[in-house]
Amino acid sequence: MKYIGNKRNLLDDIEKFTRKHVPCDDINNGTFLDLFAGSNSVANHFKQFMPVTTNDAMYFSYVLARGTTNLNMPPDFSRLNDRINQKEVLDYLNNIPLSQLTAGFIADNYTLHGSERNYLSAENGFRVDTVRTTIEDWYQKQLISEDAYYYLLASLLDAIPRVSNISGSFNSFLYNPDPRLLRTLQLQHPIILDNHATNTAYHRDANELVSEVKATVCYIDPPYAKQQYTASYHLLETVSLYDRPKIKGKTGIREYDDSDKSKFSSTVFAYEALSELIRDCQSPHVIISYTSRGIINPASIKKILLRYCDPKSIAVRKFNYHTYKGAATKSSKKHYEYLYYARKVTVDATDTYSAAVKPLPTYRQHTSPALPVSAIINHPEDQLKLLDEIIPLLPNDINEFVDVFSGGMSVALNVNAGKVYVNDIKKPLVEMFEFIATSNLDELLHAMTERIKKYALSRVNKKGYLKLRDYYNKNPNPMDLYLLIAHAYQTHYRFNSKQVFNAHFGHARAFFSDRDRINLIHYHRTVNHKPFVFSSMHFKALFYNTLVSSQALYYCHPPSLLLSQPTLESDRGFPVWRELDQSTLYAELDQVNDRGGRFILIGLTHHQDTQDALLIDWSSKYSQTPLKGTDGHSAMIAVYNY
Repeated sequence: MKYIGNKRNLLDDIEKFTRKHVPCDDINNGTFLDLFAGSNSVANHFKQFMPVTTNDAMYFSYVLARGTTNLNMPPDFSRLNDRINQKEVLDYLNNIPLSQLTAGFIADNYTLHGSERNYLSAENGFRVDTVRTTIEDWYQKQLISEDAYYYLLASLLDAIPRVSNISGSFNSFLYNPDPRLLRTLQLQHPIILDNHATNTAYHRDANELVSEVKATVCYIDPPYAKQQYTASYHLLETVSLYDRPKIKGKTGIREYDDSDKSKFSSTVFAYEALSELIRDCQSPHVIISYTSRGIINPASIKKILLRYCDPKSIAVRKFNYHTYKGAATKSSKKHYEYLYYARKVTVDATDTYSAAVKPLPTYRQHTSPALPVSAIINHPEDQLKLLDEIIPLLPNDINEFVDVFSGGMSVALNVNAGKVYVNDIKKPLVEMFEFIATSNLDELLHAMTERIKKYALSRVNKKGYLKLRDYYNKNPNPMDLYLLIAHAYQTHYRFNSKQVFNAHFGHARAFFSDRDRINLIHYHRTVNHKPFVFSSMHFKALFYNTLVSSQALYYCHPPSLLLSQPTLESDRGFPVWRELDQSTLYAELDQVNDRGGRFILIGLTHHQDTQDALLIDWSSKYSQTPLKGTDGHSAMIAVYNY
């Protein structure tokens, strides 16, 4: 992959320079931190000699690292074999028949199929969309592991530039089409090097991460020009996130604000940013790669090193280097590359040998994805799988969405409405949802990380789980409830009749995973994107106490008489749904209808050999739509009055 500032042709020089100044023992026993990994070429090279940690503010770079550099062997795809009816997963993805290809965001916006932009051929646009959604579908259905997910995404990202109509980056497409445009997208297996060590990848702000991660060697290759990588690689970023962002201009770049811009690409902030980076660095050996074309001049970089490092240790090497230049930036002017070495006297190299490179919070620093926002807990009656049927039934002019029985919030999180009311009788869950929504995200994730360390929570530590469970029942708080649910058997919440949390330990099947972290981040950003109001009232009180406009919609997915019994574990300690409750709810909805309001109710009409006669009788007064997303033993309907 062509990448601005790529050091592929300098790898041997960087290694020689490093070995010249870093003691052999520190290389043999230490760790390597690449703070601005980009295409990961430097990290992959040093992976031969030591465990590596990568980081980049661009999510697509994180995907490349997770899917290649992090791994020591290709992932196992055995769980997928029955689905694709063959052993080789890339053969399957590369040979999806034309009749099965579907257009999505890429084909609609970056090919001549749906736009005036000509980055990819129409067929390849269809292939990118189809492969990307297929990979996501496999992962959501747990047919592939997290490693396999990133491995396949990395293969896709690597394949796209080889069929793209560009000069190097994605700043613009070529008006005189490149022959690559005629090639067919073909994914290839990445080269995986096994260094028999734990390698780690982050998607963080480098200036924040550098003070938190200890490594023996810290390699710093920051952006050096005013050109933002957000614009240069927008298409790869969008394929990685597949979040259907707002795009602009002839080139269709992602909209981004100041928070997405790198300080290192600013003539105002670059010097200060590098100065803070060196000051906070926790690695004894610092190596900086920078170009003579950069915003910061060589004398200023040396000045920073003199301030925070041992002056006697500083070394500089200058040499000719043909840097990457796009078609619009070709120049005959000679440029130089600089390598700097310095030792941080306040950091002991021996401390970094035993410093485990532990995962820190991984952030997707963009808006929620176009794929459904998942619930952050495993609710027994979650409706995520029904969203494709439910959402099209909703009006498109909802001012207030009142979720009367919100459960896991799957519908509330994905509805298009001006304001969302979230209500459920299970007060601890509602308090947990509200706490997470209103917390500072960085502080919350840090607090969770510290809590997990304190109780040594993991897939297998039952003792730590039970210790936290005992503490929570004596000192109930929303964060601990969430962590308990994340580590509980089948990640279900469960209380006894006295509302004491008593869910069993997950027994190697549940833990706070990267996927949980991402779902938590998407949840937080979704509920902070528009007003959410949380309450825990009886549904009748909610109808009386909620003032809404004529464009409101009451959404009801109540417990079912066919399922809700005192033995249902998730309902223990809470009021049991009875026939009187159901009749009262129907009366309330009738009143909503009488005063010109709108409602929709999702209900179970049949389950095995029983039917809900009360629901069937009442629903006959209104419009009905059967829902297909149920198993062969049950039948559901949507009942609505608009």
